[in-house]
Amino acid sequence: MSSFKMLGGHGCKQRGRAGRCAGLVVATALFLGPIASQATEITAADGFRAASDLVAEVRLLHDANYTTPPGNKLLRKQTVYPRHVLQLARTVLRKANTLAWISGGETVLLGPMPTQMVRPSDVLEKLEATDWVIQGLKPIFGVAVEIAPAPLDASKTPNDVYAALYRLSQMIDGLGIPKTVPNDIYQLADAIVFELAIIRDHYGAPKVPLQPRDRGKDLRDVYGRVFVLADTLGQLAAARPELAPVGGVIRPSRRRGVTYALNDILADVVEMRATTGRLDQAERGQVVSGMTPSHVYQRLDAALAIIRALAEKNA
Repeated sequence: MSSFKMLGGHGCKQRGRAGRCAGLVVATALFLGPIASQATEITAADGFRAASDLVAEVRLLHDANYTTPPGNKLLRKQTVYPRHVLQLARTVLRKANTLAWISGGETVLLGPMPTQMVRPSDVLEKLEATDWVIQGLKPIFGVAVEIAPAPLDASKTPNDVYAALYRLSQMIDGLGIPKTVPNDIYQLADAIVFELAIIRDHYGAPKVPLQPRDRGKDLRDVYGRVFVLADTLGQLAAARPELAPVGGVIRPSRRRGVTYALNDILADVVEMRATTGRLDQAERGQVVSGMTPSHVYQRLDAALAIIRALAEKNA
């Protein structure tokens, strides 16, 4: 059975297709939906159906808001794994929370990353939490219509779920949430450093002093550094197979932007950490403000320094 912590609850309410009940403030809401009711193993097909339902729900919000959802940008064919889908599902939930916050709705806690290999059920849990937030927004937007649930298609893969979530992420953006700023990118970079530091400490690699911050960096510099980080991480995984995530480190697509690229890198790093058996768990990505591209660049350099220290430890 899935659970998540809720913020701003007001008694017990029935929401959504599964008749979910929200508890008191910071209470745990227990879903009686797909996760609990299905006796069979959760697969990508369940995630795709949940993501498709969310796309339909958010389209209703656009209709009520007299806005047009952004065009569906086709993704370059790329193999992804549940870990990458989970990171994107977390981003979608974060965006839904932001929309709820600025609209007077209720939010749910994002929660820490899993400390084990990611499963499709982890993805579905975040999608169920997102659905709960969206269901709370429908009366605020004046939506009383219920969608027809999407059918279950057993042929769907993590790639399909990822593409549906990418579409959903764009649609939520189109409802007026603030654009990505250096603060958001910094939080992702900081989470990557957090995970890499656990791996470093596990293998006894040396700590490298933080280099002084170069104040002249801009977003183009950050974008280039992100792909240096991805390539260097891939080289480490190739040199140390015991650290490699399932399927290896994927190289993010340049077409999707820096946030999606860092999401994919973080997904690979979290699974690399999971190979160590370390169960360290903390709320990363705490709210920060005043970050600049130079701050982000420095954090990416810190991640690179840890990866290189790990590579030298193995040499």
